[in-house]
Amino acid sequence: MSWFIKTIFVFALFSCLIFASARNAYAVSVTITDFPSTISSDPFNVSVSIVGAGAGTNYLRVDLFQTETTNYFGETFNNTSWYGGSDGTQYFPVAISSGTAAPATFQGRVGSPDGGKYVGPGMYKLKIRRYTSSGSQANDQQTPVDINITIPTPAPTPTSTPTSTPTPTSAPPTEATYKINDVKDQDGNTLSSVQIYIDGVYIHHYTPETITFCDNCTCDTYVNCNFGSHTISLKKGGYGDWSEMKTISLGGFYEINPIMYVINQTSSTSSTPTPSPTPTPAKSPTPNPNSLGKILLTAASTVAGYLQTASNAGTVAGMMSSIQAEEKFSSPSSQGKNYLLPILLGLGSLAVLGMAVSAFWIQRKNKV
Repeated sequence: MSWFIKTIFVFALFSCLIFASARNAYAVSVTITDFPSTISSDPFNVSVSIVGAGAGTNYLRVDLFQTETTNYFGETFNNTSWYGGSDGTQYFPVAISSGTAAPATFQGRVGSPDGGKYVGPGMYKLKIRRYTSSGSQANDQQTPVDINITIPTPAPTPTSTPTSTPTPTSAPPTEATYKINDVKDQDGNTLSSVQIYIDGVYIHHYTPETITFCDNCTCDTYVNCNFGSHTISLKKGGYGDWSEMKTISLGGFYEINPIMYVINQTSSTSSTPTPSPTPTPAKSPTPNPNSLGKILLTAASTVAGYLQTASNAGTVAGMMSSIQAEEKFSSPSSQGKNYLLPILLGLGSLAVLGMAVSAFWIQRKNKV
């Protein structure tokens, strides 16, 4: 009988220890005192009473979930912004005094639940999670309440299937292109003002140029630029012509990089200049005696004429002297006038001689 009593005593003591431990584990209780029975996407108010918590600042969080799941969702307003993360100190703060119940009213909302947590309108559970001043989650004694959520089930975002952009069908070609790039000389220098000729006709264009050929096309309004064979030529002064014959086909693209060469001026045949002969001084012709005699005869005739004239003048002068002598009784001044006749005769002779010499040299010059 004593063994039975001892067993009863040990069992009672063990039960007391378990009860004491359970009571200590749930020393803090959180009771939801006011909440809406139905909520939508709008914010809602919830009121709670906290009993048994130590003095200090605690933090409260709204939890919404389906029955028998731990897929919590919802957001809590912390007096500054809406929060639904893992940092406990970012939730709604409440000041607790030791040994007294701490009431609190704050706001919550459904927010934007992750996939699978909210499955559409219906009954859900609401509870309040408490964090200590250090941000650690507390294990409180609490009974969740039922709440009806009426938010429609979010329609799944359709996965758009990329539509392939149809490749535009290119129109068949109707023309051909002949592109003339910059013309350069043999040293690689770019030439300017190089004229373009098509089939021997200048089209009033310069390089570089792109020429279009097509049915019934003309270049510069009057030169035929249809498909077929054409001769394209390039010309510039001082350079040899560049030319090629090309058959232009529908849809063709032709590109050239012409090189023109300077015309070598020294390559043309040039005659070696013939040195001018050194002039040989002409010999003075020997006077012809017959010609000289004719000249002297002419001069003598001329002198005779002058002498005859002078003789007549002397006669007249003598007569004038006789008259003056008679009138003035042969004055000394009249004697000086007797020298006038010889002077005149001497001057006449010199003049005739000069004329003869001049005639001789003129005749000699004409013969040379």
